[in-house]
Amino acid sequence: GIAGISRFTPGSEPELLLSGVQFRGVEIDGETVVLAGPPFEPALEATRGAALYRVSLETLRAHGPRTMPFGFLQLSAIGAEALAATDGGTAGAFATAASIEAFTERCSEIAKRRFGRELPSTAKEIDRGFLTWIHEAKECDPASRAVLTAIVTDELIAQGARWVETGTGRKNVLAAGVPVAEPTYRATSFAFARNPGRIVWDTLFDDDSYYRPVEEVGEAAEGRQILLSFDPDALAEALLEFADTPAYDALGQSDTVALEELLAEHRENEYLRYEVYDHLMARERYADIRRVAVPYLAGDEPEFMDLRADLAARVAIAKASTGVTDVEPLVEDLFRILRRFPRSMVAYELLAQTYLLRDGDEDRRRARACLDKALSLNDSGEIADRVRAQLEQLDASSR
Repeated sequence: GIAGISRFTPGSEPELLLSGVQFRGVEIDGETVVLAGPPFEPALEATRGAALYRVSLETLRAHGPRTMPFGFLQLSAIGAEALAATDGGTAGAFATAASIEAFTERCSEIAKRRFGRELPSTAKEIDRGFLTWIHEAKECDPASRAVLTAIVTDELIAQGARWVETGTGRKNVLAAGVPVAEPTYRATSFAFARNPGRIVWDTLFDDDSYYRPVEEVGEAAEGRQILLSFDPDALAEALLEFADTPAYDALGQSDTVALEELLAEHRENEYLRYEVYDHLMARERYADIRRVAVPYLAGDEPEFMDLRADLAARVAIAKASTGVTDVEPLVEDLFRILRRFPRSMVAYELLAQTYLLRDGDEDRRRARACLDKALSLNDSGEIADRVRAQLEQLDASSR
């Protein structure tokens, strides 16, 4: 059925007032329903936040059942009809990017005809749908999973992902059971390979996996080309086109000309840029970090990654300096970052290191306060371990 809020009247069938799990019914007072949940527009489209609302029964009956009208019973009916009308069934539906788009459109047309509303199609709508579907996952069958896999895959392709077609003699088929995992090596500096069937399966059945699958896959790619297929061998072969060799070649040179050209060619690839900064920092090439970061620090709001790399290099250069260093510009820039990113542990860590460059009693007190603040934000993980080590060093030097 459909998850949501229903009204029960003795002797009558339950009346669905609001579909989806993002709202909770608090009370029906005459002809008014009190709801708790995220803010909503007149058509009850959920957005971020939380609030308490009074909604007339008339409005709720008109719009509520269409808020999230697709439980697995409905999705299964849509998928079964769409697959029956598709040459080759599931294999035909997912043969190419064009066939996936056609199958998704067919499913949405069926949904509109049978249930009065098209399927979710944008990343926000699809990810919001999973907030309901994960609570009903045990009802998922192959037909409904084909629908969910299609809308996720089609939206990722619309965002720039590439569907990898299989070679002769191999089938690119959505598994009826648990999908196979991605290839062992499923990413390079330039590409990010995923099985969309696995994305949907893990979202529904793995509590430690995706929660907002479309958004999270995009975030995990970090600007790399996303490759999609049900065939791990096809994904592994496609990754060969995006080998790490150009990055290794550029990183191996003593100057930054090749690196700057490579990053300019792949400007949206944040993963590659982070790798470059990390490589140069590990080799104490601080001036090169600053040189490479210049194009990405322009504008009013540079990315945190670029600001962090530049400031970390500046702090390292100041530490290595044998003369008197004016740290005020660094302090001012770090405070500016913290105003934009108030929960950045790294910024507090760098600010502490900057204060310690002067090593006065007040500066040491401020450095400790910064390190304590960093730990209060998150006391586990690599950064937290590093901060604790610095606190221990500060304590030892104070004795």
